[in-house]
Parts: sequence; C-alpha cells; structure tokens
Amino acid sequence: MERAESSASTDRAHALFVRHRAHVNRLVYRLLGPDVDHDDIVQDVFVRVITRAGGLRDPTREAAWVARVTVNVVRNKLRWRRVRRIVELWPRIPERAFDPEPQLLDRDLARRGYRLLDELDPQERITLLLRRVEERSIEETATICGCSRATVKRRLARAERALSKLLERQPELFACLRRVSDEGGAR
Repeated sequence: MERAESSASTDRAHALFVRHRAHVNRLVYRLLGPDVDHDDIVQDVFVRVITRAGGLRDPTREAAWVARVTVNVVRNKLRWRRVRRIVELWPRIPERAFDPEPQLLDRDLARRGYRLLDELDPQERITLLLRRVEERSIEETATICGCSRATVKRRLARAERALSKLLERQPELFACLRRVSDEGGAR
C-alpha cells in the first residue's frame, strides 16, 4: 500500500514538472538573464511546487500559482545577492564560463542589460520584466506578484524611471538597445 502511494506521489510530481518545466525555465531566464545559478533556481522552484502542490486550492489556477512560486524564489535570490553585494562578500554575480550562443553581440547586450537590472529593487525588477518582457497584463502581474494592480503600476513606474536614469549613464548601451528595439529585435 505504501509503495503504491509513493508511486502515485512520484507520478504527480513528474506530471507537475513536465507540465511546467518549459515555462519555469523561460521565466527564470527572463527574470535573471544568463545566470550560473539558473538550474539551481529552477530546481528550488520545483522543490517548492512539488512539496506544496497538495495545498493548491484551485487546480484551474495551477499555472499562475507555479509562476508565483517562481517569482518568489527569484525574488529571494535577488534579495540575497543584493545583501551579499552590500557587505562585499560577493561583489559581482559570476557569469557563465561557457555559453554556446553564437550571437556574441546579443549576448553582450543581454549581460549589460541584466547588470543594469541588478541595480533595481527586486520587486520593481520582477514587475518590470513580467510586464514588459513577459508581456503579462497588469492583472496577471498583480496575481503573480501577490499584490494589487495599483502596486504593480507604482512599481512599474519606479522601475522605468530608475532604468532610464541608469541608461543615461551608459549612452552606448542605450543607443544599442534603441537600435535593437527599432529593428524589432531582429538581426
């Protein structure tokens, strides 16, 4: 009997993983960019999702719940990194030693952009990326972040102002981002 329950539990965990792995991977990448801890963060997300799935009240909201867990794990990681940088135990986030992506310019642009995003408050960064990169609605962003629509709008406005100020200090990055934006992201 115990073996059958364990097998059913393993099957449910595997099904959760299969249903959401692509979305979680994409969301973590979009929130953090190329990051050495990407796989560990995805694993942390699934540990939380699988161990807490029994408490999900509305199974029809599973995808939104998984996205919220993902955002919470990433937010905690960003906060932890910020504290570490402040006390100078880890002054810079290490970059991948090997990245097979052939578009070196795009990769460099992404890294520089994510370095700027590192300067933002984690809540504001996540809100900005969910809204502008993931193209989530205000309502979806509020649900995923666990806050009101008004809070999303305030965080988004603060993040955009802060990012504009950061880009003013790096005109060459701003020009490159504008060029990519004008081209529609296509090269």
